[in-house]
Amino acid sequence: LPSAASAAPSDRNEGWREALELYRGGMYERARAIFESLAPDAASEGYAVLCALKMRSDDCGEVMAEYDRRYPSTALTGRIRFENARILFDEGKYGEASLELSKVPATALADAETPEYMFKCGYSAFSVGRDPEALQFFTILDALDHSEFTAPGQYVSGVIHYNAGRFAEAESCFSKAASDPRFTALTNFYIVDCEFNRKNYEYVVDQGVMIYE
Repeated sequence: LPSAASAAPSDRNEGWREALELYRGGMYERARAIFESLAPDAASEGYAVLCALKMRSDDCGEVMAEYDRRYPSTALTGRIRFENARILFDEGKYGEASLELSKVPATALADAETPEYMFKCGYSAFSVGRDPEALQFFTILDALDHSEFTAPGQYVSGVIHYNAGRFAEAESCFSKAASDPRFTALTNFYIVDCEFNRKNYEYVVDQGVMIYE
């Protein structure tokens, strides 16, 4: 009996370490199977939910709802909210994504995830018509170290200012985003149109012909 009792925690620890290693390596299916084989608790069940969300499994919504019911608040709740928000964002459900992102504490994010979080908060707010809120997120994003989300945030900020008739502010944002190949063509068009609205017709004639071609 004593030897059996001491072996059980050791077996669990080994399984936990293996599952965590698989999870961190992106092997979510295998990791989930091990997490679900462990004695149920907030940690192992939480990571099983994260695996389901990462894989976008058919049952990810169910297991997340069940986890919320059993464990209303745990150390993994913020991570689970963030992963679910990513899914909602990619599905174009920006109102739901915005609500879910608002429930993610900063402590749940790795530093490298902060730009993504700020952009998706901003874009979700923009998509449901909350432009001032969106600009707040994009301003924070612009102050962070450069990332793949920097130019998209600058571009959408430009669109918000452009739509509001703030052409100088819009042009400033578009000029920042123009160096990113993903936005060069669009921003060049918008910059010329901003200059037109600012009555700089000489610039429009000079640059507009090239863009028209």
